[in-house]
Amino acid sequence: GNILKYEVTAVCDLLQAMCKGELIVKKVCRDWPKEAFGSGLVDECYYDEFEKNATTAAAKVFKVKDFAEGEVKLQEILKNLAAGKYDDKVLPTKEILAVGGEERPELKAIYDNLGKDYTVFTDKFDIAKHKASAEVGISVAEFCIAESGSIVVDNKSYEARVTSMLPYTNIVFV
Repeated sequence: GNILKYEVTAVCDLLQAMCKGELIVKKVCRDWPKEAFGSGLVDECYYDEFEKNATTAAAKVFKVKDFAEGEVKLQEILKNLAAGKYDDKVLPTKEILAVGGEERPELKAIYDNLGKDYTVFTDKFDIAKHKASAEVGISVAEFCIAESGSIVVDNKSYEARVTSMLPYTNIVFV
């Protein structure tokens, strides 16, 4: 079966659209666990393999049981980043780009709470304006690939791409 459900135009239309910089793929899968994968592929048993492979690729993986615990861990990560505890680079800014709060009220609450100590940009126009100065991006994974330790983020929206690729540090909720 086709895991990624995309509709693509004919080859000539595709090339023409690419040259014009137009959107050329359409995401039609809305619920990855239900639509793209069998229930046996979305399972806790893959966590250890994902963590091992992601860590091998220089990621730091933290497991939390819910959004409340995730918020505490996120605050800890941000404090450690500011102190230079993860590498030699001390993050000089308190600007954060963050996506996913519109779809998840729990994330919106976390972003609102972060706003007490940081400047958190969640609006796509603010994200575009501050993309060069923000040192941290917080994004949401569509799913993870245990075999490679990879995450897959939605690349349809500009702000999701910018948030996950441009800041020095990318924190991803899975």
